[in-house]
Amino acid sequence: MDDLIDQFLDHERTDGKADTTVRNYRADLFGLMREAGEMISGNAFAGLVRQHLDSLEVAERSWNRHLSTLRRFCDFLVEQGELAVNPLASRSGVKVEASVPKAVDEKDVRKLFQRIDRSRDRALITLLWQNGLRVGEALNLKVEDVDLRAGTLRISDESDSRMVRLTAAACDCLRDYLATRHSDETDCLFVANGGRALSYAGAHRLFRQYAGDSDLTMQQLRAGAAAAAFFAGATLWQVQDMLGHAHAASTARYHLKLTKKENKPTASKKKEKSK
Repeated sequence: MDDLIDQFLDHERTDGKADTTVRNYRADLFGLMREAGEMISGNAFAGLVRQHLDSLEVAERSWNRHLSTLRRFCDFLVEQGELAVNPLASRSGVKVEASVPKAVDEKDVRKLFQRIDRSRDRALITLLWQNGLRVGEALNLKVEDVDLRAGTLRISDESDSRMVRLTAAACDCLRDYLATRHSDETDCLFVANGGRALSYAGAHRLFRQYAGDSDLTMQQLRAGAAAAAFFAGATLWQVQDMLGHAHAASTARYHLKLTKKENKPTASKKKEKSK
């Protein structure tokens, strides 16, 4: 079983899966491995996979992720001739209600930036906070994607690209960082101490150090950028373009959160209503 899991993970890396995705696959398969042991063929294994999935006591999103991992692994086993059919081929994920990003605590953000003592980290976190970049988008940036003269940033992925207009503060932070950036090993914008591209795990560690004991997350900074844009009068379509959402409904969740917050009765309004 261990060898087959290693082969599967190597196959997924070769297929272009991100390191974080492969790590999630490994973690999900570890639980299955403890139950399966050396058993790897026949109806017994197929039944164990289904039983393992049904016995998971996790949130809906996590359950769907486990289903996706196990289904891909079983597809791999079928290709390798270890299984006749995929026992999870017909299983469907559970419906998950769209979550609304948690409100950003401005005091936590101020404390966060007061702790940042490196130009690289200030530039990275500013892009999340003021321009709404996803963490992965920021870490995949190349130096050539930054145009400080035009005040823009090119965000590219496998299927599309978009231009993001930088705030003045973001331009200043990037200018300070680029003046001190040194690396002969990568053209990635953000580099670690050894000169290689800064990894997601490295970015997460440095963020937690700066965030201290607050509940602030990198995803909240992105939500804060959307909220600030709406408060400044940006339209739904402008914010959608800034965030890179494929569907306006994803962006509308941020606007709905703000609308509910604005319409929530204050203490004074409650008193007036009770008179």
